[in-house]
Order: sequence, then structure tokens, then C-alpha cells
Amino acid sequence: MSSFDFAITVAFGTVMASTLLTKDPPLLIGAFGLAVLYGIQFAVSKARRRSGWMERLVSNEPLLIMAGSEVLVDHLDKARLTVSDLKSKLRMAGITHPNQVMAVVLETTGDVSVLRVSDQLDPWVIEGIRGAEHLARASDTSALP
Repeated sequence: MSSFDFAITVAFGTVMASTLLTKDPPLLIGAFGLAVLYGIQFAVSKARRRSGWMERLVSNEPLLIMAGSEVLVDHLDKARLTVSDLKSKLRMAGITHPNQVMAVVLETTGDVSVLRVSDQLDPWVIEGIRGAEHLARASDTSALP
């Protein structure tokens, strides 16, 4: 879910709650508001598929936060994550040593993906990730093609 999708979802919930729980706005105006939000969501989703600039405007980009065993601290700051958050995600992925890490990516959904050194990596998978150039410089890139 992009940040735009999240904002529309929150707006949808707000309109529904105010329509159902208060006298103002009336049901008809609330239904019209929901239809307008749905129309905006539909139009933006169509435009995202057809236009690269719209995709970049509306969607987040995945962000590399660890390349090999190197933690990219400036990327952690951009992602508003702490080293403790990163360690937690590594433990949840079953990582027991930083040398097992090929890459850690903060996805557009807010999820964190951990790629292991033992994984075979197709360059297509890392296309569009901000900071992917760090992978080529990482000392633990023996698994890269």
C-alpha cells in the first residue's frame, strides 16, 4: 500500500464514521463523498499504471538499509528506523550474524525484506531500490551475479 492508498483509506474511514455517527453530514452527502474518494482512487491507480511520473509522485521507493554486513546509517535515518529496529528485523528473519546478510530493504509497504548471502540474486529484484549501488561495493557480494 502506497502512502496515497493509506491516505485514501483513512479518508474513507473518516467519511464513513462521520456519516454513520453524526447528523452532519447527511447520508446522501456522505455517500457522495465516498463515491468521490473511490473515483479519485480509481483514477490515480489507472494513471499510476500508465505513467512513470505519476508512479513516482504517488508511490514510495524501496530503500536499501543494509548492504552486506554494512549498516547504511544515513538510510536508517531516512527511513526513521533505529539500529534496534534493524536488529529486531534481522532476528525475525533468522539472521544470527551480519555476515549472513546480502541486503536489507525497507519496502514501499513498510515491511523489511532480508536477503541472505546464500540466496541467488537476480539484478531484476533490486531494480528501483534507492541505494542499490551500495550492493556492488559491499564486501559480502560474492552471491551477486
